[in-house]
Amino acid sequence: MTDILFSHTDKVRDSEVDMHRGVNNSIYLQYLQHARHEFLRAAGVDIDVYVPVVMEAHIKYQAFLTANDTYRVDIRVTRDNLTWHFLSDIVNLGTGKVAVSSDLHVVFFKDKRPSRDAVLTLSDSAL
Repeated sequence: MTDILFSHTDKVRDSEVDMHRGVNNSIYLQYLQHARHEFLRAAGVDIDVYVPVVMEAHIKYQAFLTANDTYRVDIRVTRDNLTWHFLSDIVNLGTGKVAVSSDLHVVFFKDKRPSRDAVLTLSDSAL
């Protein structure tokens, strides 16, 4: 397992829950995208030049977040040729439980073509 490279904390908004006060499964994808983009910006990646496109998503829903829960998205990254694997957990800070685990396969596009550039610098152990 690679080390956590970035963590992003946020709170569930009322508009993100259904009538049972639980977060809709599709909203978790938005949480993952927002945290991923915050990580890339913090790492100095211009996402207007290197556009990250999710090509495949593996998501395991483990526990629901509800209205007003505070959560943290922990991001780890590995690379396999053209594909970057964003391994992320969404953790409910109130309970400490993992709400979602994911492996998102991302390809960076530059000038509308897949890029093999070293968009991120990862330690040898992460590659």
